[in-house]
Amino acid sequence: MARLRPVKKEEAPAVLQPIYEQLGKGRGGSPINIFQLMANSPTTLQAFVQLLSMSNKTLSPAILERISLLTAQQNGCNYCLAAHSLLAKNVANLSDAEIKQARQALADEPKTQKLLQFVKAVVSKQGKISDEDFAALKDAGVSDKEICDLILAIVVNIFTNYFNNCCKTDLDFPPALPL
Repeated sequence: MARLRPVKKEEAPAVLQPIYEQLGKGRGGSPINIFQLMANSPTTLQAFVQLLSMSNKTLSPAILERISLLTAQQNGCNYCLAAHSLLAKNVANLSDAEIKQARQALADEPKTQKLLQFVKAVVSKQGKISDEDFAALKDAGVSDKEICDLILAIVVNIFTNYFNNCCKTDLDFPPALPL
């Protein structure tokens, strides 16, 4: 059971109504549970939505979903594992096998493999990566812009993982398949 009270559409302040409409498309204007919990602080939800709108410009949806899956796996966030397993299938067209691989920092494509290894290192080492971790990305042909966007994607996912773990956000998606 969630530790925060969800802010339903009809209770949300006027400043959040456009955000609720945008995030709730296809759901009768009601956003998913994480956003209803974030709405307890309009500043938190507004900042998160703004950050999302500014990020994810360089990396493909398939890479972004793999990052989300791996970060959620490492941080033990069942909510994000469930949500991103669904998005990985329906938006990024990843197979169940590719989803499981991503959760283990594995990929068939070498550049993607290096990206996931970097994500795993950043999360497990709390950002204090080695020169070798960084050089592996550069050797794989990852640009400086991609590296910046990759770090932003990791941080956005860590925020949602921690938010859900702290608040015990109720699942509104089928649970992720076990590894």
